[in-house]
Amino acid sequence: MVCKVGHGMNRVILLVVSCLVGGTLAMGGTAEARAVTGATPSRTIMVTEADNGHHYRLHTGDHLDVQLSSPSNLTTWTEPTSSNRVVLKRRRGSSGMMATATFIAKAQGKAQVTAFGTINCSPPCPPLILLFRVNVMVVR
Repeated sequence: MVCKVGHGMNRVILLVVSCLVGGTLAMGGTAEARAVTGATPSRTIMVTEADNGHHYRLHTGDHLDVQLSSPSNLTTWTEPTSSNRVVLKRRRGSSGMMATATFIAKAQGKAQVTAFGTINCSPPCPPLILLFRVNVMVVR
C-alpha cells in the first residue's frame, strides 16, 4: 500500500486514518491467507437418526459425533461403524437403545457411517431392521 503525504493538518489526519485502516485490512488479508494455508481449528459435526441419508464434507482433523436414540425404547442400535477406517476412524462407540460413536477425519477420501436398528417387540412381530447411513467426504 502506498500512502501519499499531503499538505495541511486535515490531509495528515486523513492520511494517518487511511494508512491505519489500509494497514488493518492488509493485516486481515494476511491473517486470512494464514488461516487457509496453515492449520485450521477442527470442528465437530453431530448427527442423529434425523440426519439419515445426508452427506457431509469434513476436513482432516474434524470430528463426527453420531447419537442414535430409541423413542420409547423400541429400537436397539448397533455401534456405528465406518466403511473406510483410513479416511474416518472411530475413536469410541457404544450400542444399545442409545448408540453413540465419535469419528475423526484422518485422510482425504470417502466413507459411510452405518448402524442397524432392530425393533424390540414380542413375537409375532415381523422382523424389521432399520438402516442408519450418512455419507462423508473428507478433504484437506
